[in-house]
Amino acid sequence: MSQQSPVATSGSRTVHTENFAPTTTFEPTRRLNDLVAAGRAWSQPLQRVLRRLPPGALATFSEVQLVCLDTALRADQAPHLINFQVSLPMLGGWHYLTIFFGRERRNVARLAHEGKLRPVAQLAGYGLVVWLVFSLLAATGLVLLYLLKCMLGIDLFPGPSSLHGLIFRT
Repeated sequence: MSQQSPVATSGSRTVHTENFAPTTTFEPTRRLNDLVAAGRAWSQPLQRVLRRLPPGALATFSEVQLVCLDTALRADQAPHLINFQVSLPMLGGWHYLTIFFGRERRNVARLAHEGKLRPVAQLAGYGLVVWLVFSLLAATGLVLLYLLKCMLGIDLFPGPSSLHGLIFRT
C-alpha cells in the first residue's frame, strides 16, 4: 500500500506539498506584513500570487527569491499608447472604466485560440474607433468655428452668448 503525498489545491491547480516545511500557524498575510515592515514594498501581482500559495510554501521563500519574483511580475506589464483608468460612483456602487490602446503583441494563432478574432466584435471595435475620431474632430471643428465667429464679430443671435463666458474671460 503506497502512501499518499499531501496535496493542496489552489484554484484549478493541484500542488504536491511534501517538499514544503509543515507549519501549523501559517498566515500569509502576517508573513507579507512582516516583510513589508522590513522596508520592502511588494507589488500587487506578487501579493496576489503569494496569497494563493498552499500552506507552508511562503515560509520557504527567501527574501532574494521574493525580490526576483516581484521583479519578474512587475516586468510583465506592457506599455500602452493610451492607458486611462478611473473609478466612478454610479448605480449604487463604485465601478471602474478602463481604456487601453496599443499595439497587439499576441500572434494570430493565439488570438484565434482565445476566440478574439470574431468579425462582429472587430466590426464593433472599428465602429467605435470611427465614432470616437469623428466625435473628436466634430467637437474640435465646432470650437474652432465658434472662436472664428467670435473673432470676426458675427452675432448669430441677439444678446450675449452663453458660451462666450466659458471661453473668453470678461
